[in-house]
Amino acid sequence: MKNFYVILILLFVISANAQINLVEPFGNVCAFGKSIQIYENQIHVTGTTCIDVGNNQFTLAGFIAEYDLNGSLQYYGQVGDTGRAYRAEKILIDTMGYRYILGVYSFDSMGNPINFGVFMQKRDSNNQILWTTEYQDSLGNANYILRSAALLDNGQIAICGAHNVNSPFETDILFAVFDSIGNVIVHKQIGTPGVQEEAWSICRYDQNRIAIGANSLDLPNDKNWVLMIDYQGNVLDEYISASNQRMGVWDIVKTMDGGLACASSATDGDFPTPENKNYVEKLDSNLNQVWDYTIDGFFSSWNLGTSVGEADNGDIIVGGNYGAYEGANDTIGYDTFLMRLTTLGDSIWHRGYSFYPKITWSETHNMYDLAIENDRIFFVGDANDFNVAPPPGQSMWLVSTDSNGIVSSLNERISVNEGIMVYPNPANAIVNIHLSTDKEHSQIKIYDMQGKLQHEQVLALNRTQINITSWPSGIYLYRIQNENGLVRGKFLKH
Repeated sequence: MKNFYVILILLFVISANAQINLVEPFGNVCAFGKSIQIYENQIHVTGTTCIDVGNNQFTLAGFIAEYDLNGSLQYYGQVGDTGRAYRAEKILIDTMGYRYILGVYSFDSMGNPINFGVFMQKRDSNNQILWTTEYQDSLGNANYILRSAALLDNGQIAICGAHNVNSPFETDILFAVFDSIGNVIVHKQIGTPGVQEEAWSICRYDQNRIAIGANSLDLPNDKNWVLMIDYQGNVLDEYISASNQRMGVWDIVKTMDGGLACASSATDGDFPTPENKNYVEKLDSNLNQVWDYTIDGFFSSWNLGTSVGEADNGDIIVGGNYGAYEGANDTIGYDTFLMRLTTLGDSIWHRGYSFYPKITWSETHNMYDLAIENDRIFFVGDANDFNVAPPPGQSMWLVSTDSNGIVSSLNERISVNEGIMVYPNPANAIVNIHLSTDKEHSQIKIYDMQGKLQHEQVLALNRTQINITSWPSGIYLYRIQNENGLVRGKFLKH
C-alpha cells in the first residue's frame, strides 16, 4: 500500500494576464459541462444550460455539444422539454456511433415541482433523435437521481444513482437497466434500511458483471464502497475501504490489467473545518486493494477527486477540485487539478488550473469529467462566478492538455483581447467599452450580484461610455453579445 503526502507541488496556472475567457458557448444565460466522450476525432459533451423564459425567470435544459479536437464548436442541440427542467448528467457512445444522453428531470409541463425522474435519449450519428424515455416510480414519494451510466452488451444501458423515499436517511442505491429501445428491464434498490447510501459511478466489468462506486453514510462508519453486481443487480462481492471517513467513489474505471481504478475523497471529519483529501485506489480483479495514493495538502486542505481515466500505457489520470484560499478570513473557492500516476501508484506530476482572475473568494471552478485520447487529456466543467440566483452565474469550459498536463487549447468564442475591452476595473464613475471595427451590432447587459439586470444598450463602434456614478458599490457582471458569440466578464464599482 502506498500513501504519499505531497509537500511541494508543481503548479501550472493560467494567469489573469492570459486574458482567457470562459463563455456560455450557446447564447444562453448559463451552461456547465457534465460529461465528455471522444469518438472519431470529435469531442462530445453533455450538460445543462439555463434558458431565459422572460420576466426574470429561468429554466433548465439538457444539451449535447460537439467540438473538433481543437475546441471549435461543430454542433449544439437541446435535450428535453424546458418545461420539465431536464439536467443531462452522462453521455455514452456505442461502436455504431449512437449517442445516449441520460439525466434527471424535476418539473411537469406546467412548471410545478414533482419527484425527480430519470430520462434517456438516443440519437443517431447525425444527431437525429430516435427516442426519448422517462422513468419514474409509481410511488408518490420517491425520487430517482441518476449519477452515471454504462453501456452493456446487446445495446443495454445500466444506470446508477440514488433512490430516495421521503427522508434523506432512507436513500438506497438506484440500479436499473434499459434495453435497446428504452424500456426498463431491471430495477433494483440496493442498501440497508435506515442508512443513506448512494452510487456515484459505474462501469461494465465483463459480460456478467458490473462495478459500482458508492458510499454509505452511517456515522461514524462512513465508507467508500465498491460493489460487484451481476446484470440483474444482485451483489456478488464488495470492497469497503479500510478507513472510514471516506466520502464516496466518485468515479471508477476498469483498467487494462483487469483491475479497477477509483477516484474518491476522504475527510478527517473535524467539523466545522474538515480536511478533505483526494484519494485514489487501485483494486485487483478480486476487489483486493493493490495500492492507494492520498493527496494531503495539495494546494490546500480541500482536495476532491471527481474523475479517473487510464492512459494508453496504463498510467492513471485523476482530476478533481481543490480549495483555493481567496481574500480575507481564510475563506475558499475552488479550482481544478489533474495528476498522473504510474501503474504502481507513483506520482508523475500534478497540475493546478485557474481559468480566469477571481474577484471574490466564493467563485468556483469545477471539473466534472475527463477523457483521454492519444495521450491527450480533455476535461469539462464550469466556472460558477458568484453563486448567484437567478443566473447569470455559470460558464462552461472545455480544456485540452498534452500528456504532461500542459494546456494546449481552451474552448472560447471571443476573448477580451480580440477586439473588446472593458475598462477601468475597478471603476468609480465611468466604464468604457471599446470595440474594434469588426464587432458591430454588439449589445451589453450588466447585472448586479443578485442577477438583476442593471443596464443594457447597443454598443457603438470604437468607444461607449456608461455612467455608473449612482450605482451602489459592488461587483457587476456583464455579457456582450453579437453575431459571433458571447463575452462575459465583471468589474468592481468602488
